[in-house]
Amino acid sequence: MLKIEHVSIDLDPFHLRDVCLEIERGEYLCLVGPTGAGKTILLECVMGLHIPKRGSVLLEGSDVTTLPPEARAVGYVPQDYALFPHMSVFDNIAYGLVEHRVDSAEVRRRVEDAAELLGIAHLLGRRPATLSGGEAQRTALGRALVLRRDLLLMDEPFGALDQVTKRQLFHYLRTIHGRLDLTVLHVTHDFSEAYGLATKVAVVLDGAVCQVGSLEDVFLRPRTQQVARFLGIPNVWERGELAGQPQTVLSRIAIDAMDRAAAPAVCIPADGVQIGPAPADPTRNGVTGTIGSIQWQGSQCEVGLDAGVQLVATIPARALAELGASVGDVVAVHIDPEDVHPMTG
Repeated sequence: MLKIEHVSIDLDPFHLRDVCLEIERGEYLCLVGPTGAGKTILLECVMGLHIPKRGSVLLEGSDVTTLPPEARAVGYVPQDYALFPHMSVFDNIAYGLVEHRVDSAEVRRRVEDAAELLGIAHLLGRRPATLSGGEAQRTALGRALVLRRDLLLMDEPFGALDQVTKRQLFHYLRTIHGRLDLTVLHVTHDFSEAYGLATKVAVVLDGAVCQVGSLEDVFLRPRTQQVARFLGIPNVWERGELAGQPQTVLSRIAIDAMDRAAAPAVCIPADGVQIGPAPADPTRNGVTGTIGSIQWQGSQCEVGLDAGVQLVATIPARALAELGASVGDVVAVHIDPEDVHPMTG
């Protein structure tokens, strides 16, 4: 549906470097990356606001690389929503249809259908200044949806919203995505948006797409240390780091995983590390660790451990309370070898 082939854009001092990316019809792809990584520039290239120095952009097999934005079959929801303050919600949603000289009866039908789908039918007579952030976001989304474009582009659409409103909007978007079979390219630095919406994720770092795949592939099996650290995986080691320390059960597990894959580094997601009561005989029962820190994170706890190497585990707060462990206690550490992931660099 959308194919980006070896696109490079030079916007001194920033450079987008040899980007290749494909989105199939009906997919919901989240571009994730830190601020300044190049996510929005890539989205604007798809829109037609930047013409690449090299490479091409294809929509439904047609080369649109040099076409202006109005000649591309894409809808767009900007970060600030860009609603017209002097217009009603109805007129904001209808704006693109009116500009395209769609029959007034068809305009009304499409606007009312979109408003009903988005749960804002009761707001059609209101002005943007009277809307909440979530209502304004749904109005901007409705304006893009009524045009019935082949591809919907969204740039940090939830950046100014609280978590409760975000979760409500996730529900609307999931419903719309499934019902309308939308193809979506969604730019965000917030992992919760990818968790809640994406069918595919692309990680953008320093102007390059570093990894593309399912949520499970990307968040549990990062390809490189750079991707792992961006994703917040705390347990990342290079071979040299482990080889230079006294050998432990844990370091042997990690080194074995690197040996099997001929990889220079390994990672273990924090939720792949489990802790339990200390064994009666630590020398016979695998890995033990001393709790060095406990940090509450809502219903989860992040537990820092010294298990011969420094290790971080994320476990349910209820499980930690039932264990009754505190800083300084020795606990058993359980790691499934399937959760030890070798990385190429």
